[in-house]
Amino acid sequence: MEKITLSTELVNAILQYLGNQPYAQVAQLIQGIQQEAQAQAQPEKVDAEPVN
Repeated sequence: MEKITLSTELVNAILQYLGNQPYAQVAQLIQGIQQEAQAQAQPEKVDAEPVN
């Protein structure tokens, strides 16, 4: 899947719009956005060798 980058402001505006729509139509979209955001917010693990 290709990735795109959106500003937090734009994502919040999209979520606000979706929050005003019928739940059954948007629940999966909101969940998907939340999962992607959580994955991107986690710091990347770096395999660093100890420095002596």
